[in-house]
Amino acid sequence: MQLATLDNVTLLEGNHEANLRDYGLPDGVASKEFRMHTAPELAQAGLSRKAVYNFYRKLSQCFCYTYQGKKVLVSHGGLARMPENLSLVATAELVYGTGVYEDALDVDICFAKHAAADEYQVHGYRNYEGVTAEVNEHCFNLDGAVEMGGQLRELELSEDGFVTKMIASSK
Repeated sequence: MQLATLDNVTLLEGNHEANLRDYGLPDGVASKEFRMHTAPELAQAGLSRKAVYNFYRKLSQCFCYTYQGKKVLVSHGGLARMPENLSLVATAELVYGTGVYEDALDVDICFAKHAAADEYQVHGYRNYEGVTAEVNEHCFNLDGAVEMGGQLRELELSEDGFVTKMIASSK
């Protein structure tokens, strides 16, 4: 939650953050797993439902920026094309991606096919096929199956270009 207060940090909403939203609502509905494990941890840390909900409301659905001539779209789910008007893309598509879970590779292929030379996409969800972080010349998938014992992937864009790293294991 402290990271969310920094000027140079944008936190994105993913599929699990719906639990934060639901937990913070007056009726406190959330998944059984969340209620059994995460909710007690939040309470033990002294975080009220209101604080959790306010944190959830600070999450963004995407982040788009240009650096060193590269236009980069970052979302949780991944889109099939660079949108002409990002404000017209549905929140659910930014969070869950275009199509269904198993379509991620096809979505990245479609994005690359239609992307301008300077357009790139980064997402961190839906790695059904187990692709590497650099899916193709325009798309990066940061889902390294960290929830199932895999690695968390990091992508850095510097003046020299994109560099991917494996930074942690959940084991």
